[in-house]
Amino acid sequence: MAEDIDRNTITLGLMTSWLFGVVFLIATFGELFMPLTDRQTRWPALISLLIAALTLPPFRRLVHQKTGKSLSTPARVILVLVLLPFALFWGSDLQH
Repeated sequence: MAEDIDRNTITLGLMTSWLFGVVFLIATFGELFMPLTDRQTRWPALISLLIAALTLPPFRRLVHQKTGKSLSTPARVILVLVLLPFALFWGSDLQH
């Protein structure tokens, strides 16, 4: 079934992959260039970069070409949902 889809076909999954990938890539750069307070770390930026890598189609294609392995869509969704709270809240000062 998946091999019947034309390479140039735009699907909802492809659009959401690009959307989330670009959003998390922008978040990565934003987090990297923000000044750190004494209690913050760069871990959220690295986790955002990992989420961007999991969702951006060109990176997924490159990994598949180099390794011959790929994650299924449900596995990617679950992995992103598990990583998302760490990207959002790790290193933030929740005491204020």
